[in-house]
Amino acid sequence: MPIKEFPINFIWGAATAAAQIEGAAAEDGKGESVWDVFARQPGKIFGGHTPETACDFYHRWRDDVVTNIISNRSSITVTQNLI
Repeated sequence: MPIKEFPINFIWGAATAAAQIEGAAAEDGKGESVWDVFARQPGKIFGGHTPETACDFYHRWRDDVVTNIISNRSSITVTQNLI
């Protein structure tokens, strides 16, 4: 099977979700998200993993930004009391 090349104007991209990459669950007044609470319940997440560290994007964003990904979609966690 021949290898196909991407068009010269093809834009590489990436997508992430806060609970998957953010980490830093207890830093800078972030507060708990519903995922932090859910993941700590025994048997809810394989291996007992939690999003407390995740991929640690919170601390490593500078390294991740220089990966030359032109298009990126990310979500962020908002865990403040609004009332």
